[in-house]
Amino acid sequence: MRLLYKKNQAGTKYARAVTASAWPTLMFLVLGISVFIFAAISIDLDVMITFPAEVDVDNRIVVSTSVEDFSAGTVYAYVNRNDYVAAVEIARVEEAAGRVLLHPEAASLAALARIKSAKAWSGRIYIDIPRGTETLLRRIIVRAGKSYE
Repeated sequence: MRLLYKKNQAGTKYARAVTASAWPTLMFLVLGISVFIFAAISIDLDVMITFPAEVDVDNRIVVSTSVEDFSAGTVYAYVNRNDYVAAVEIARVEEAAGRVLLHPEAASLAALARIKSAKAWSGRIYIDIPRGTETLLRRIIVRAGKSYE
């Protein structure tokens, strides 16, 4: 019987070396698991808390809940998280009648205008507020991927 191709000697030697002992397979598994654990410890994720909100005619973000730990900084606003998420810098926070008013900086008004021009715009948006960081390993193993909401 004539072969259609020449046998690969290097491939034959590799297959014999790998299947002769369990050590190469075990070393491959140990290396893969250690790379995963190192990456999961090294990657930090933001912890976000989501609130429903509205944008009023003065381009202020109005949050209906009375939470006293809002502060100036960056919040992420969106109508649909899959379409567009805008990073909005908050200049000032004030509380009025059980609601929190977030005053965006002038540079962030264009991002709010883009959110208002979305197809799914109904006057209601969602804002994500960063509340610290955690490692990917903690989110996967300890919390099982669940959010804080």
